[in-house]
Amino acid sequence: MTKQELRAFRKQSREIKELRSHLQDITELYAPIAAYDRQRFGGETDGTATEQAVEKILALQQKYEARLNAYIDERIRIEQSFEVLTPDERAVMRAYYFDSMTWEVIAERLDISYRHVHRLHAHALIAIK
Repeated sequence: MTKQELRAFRKQSREIKELRSHLQDITELYAPIAAYDRQRFGGETDGTATEQAVEKILALQQKYEARLNAYIDERIRIEQSFEVLTPDERAVMRAYYFDSMTWEVIAERLDISYRHVHRLHAHALIAIK
């Protein structure tokens, strides 16, 4: 596990939070649209613009779910690499890479100095290489 891989994962975790929000929005949208279309056209919805829109929404939902599953697999892989770390190192790594916390917030939450957070991070990076 390299620092670059962890940085990429941190960026990806922010994107995943947005994807989860979009996925929820999509799920809330397509059911009422499909129900309205069925009601409007008496159950015959083949080929209507609304049905096509719903199909596009479902395809987008599948795409988001695939990205989310890939993210979860990567998170599991990273979690496994953290098993060799001390509890404090693990807490720093999780807070920074999984929760996207700043170094200052991590230091405050763990009640340790900013410098010690950086030392723990550096030791953790060496340990998981």
